[in-house]
Amino acid sequence: MRFKLTFSAKESFIPYNYNYYIGSFIYSSIQSADSNISEYLHYSKDIKLFTFSDLKGVIPMGERGLLIKDNCFFFFSSPRKDISIPFVEGLFQNSSFHIAGVPLNLESVELLKDIEIDDSIRFRTISPICITTKLNMDGKLKTWDLSPTDLKFYKNLERNLIKKYSLYYGKEIENCKVNFDIAGILRSTKRKIKNTFHTAHYIEFNVYGTPDLIKLGYDAGFGEKNSMGFGMVKVIDDGDNG
Repeated sequence: MRFKLTFSAKESFIPYNYNYYIGSFIYSSIQSADSNISEYLHYSKDIKLFTFSDLKGVIPMGERGLLIKDNCFFFFSSPRKDISIPFVEGLFQNSSFHIAGVPLNLESVELLKDIEIDDSIRFRTISPICITTKLNMDGKLKTWDLSPTDLKFYKNLERNLIKKYSLYYGKEIENCKVNFDIAGILRSTKRKIKNTFHTAHYIEFNVYGTPDLIKLGYDAGFGEKNSMGFGMVKVIDDGDNG
């Protein structure tokens, strides 16, 4: 299920690193409607099968941050109805939040039309994809962000998607086929999550393979840290369907 959430705000500046605020708002909304699923999401070490996009309708203004003039919006998506429905129900009790002290008030929630996916499709990211690996540096394993110019980026992207499949369907995928063909690296960005900066990437890519696997990437996000606003995609030429 995929939703577009639109907010009103007075003309204000917000920081570039706002993911934590939106993530907290989502968890708070789910908590308002279903404390059990909220507790599971909060404490489980499993992949959280939901994602959200960048905040749209904001204007980069250099060192001053992002300018919100009046309305802004973001997209939320999850393949799990037991996450999506409590989130939306919780919005009735939790219809506003703030980003670094700037209040945003919910104006509308729109359920977007689902899409049909065959064995090939072209996507563009609407929040950057983060893929990491572990490297031995000075005798210690450290997390390293991978670039789309690194072949391991695609291998780890595939492994992550297969892991999501096993978690969502409760079984291993049979005859798995998935290949990524990058059409373009649009730009890279650094995003702060907790106390760590991660380098993530906006890309346009074709994906070929098992339709259920591709659809899960569309619904839950590609790559890592989806529940903190990474890896959401839209279909090219898909209008306003996020």
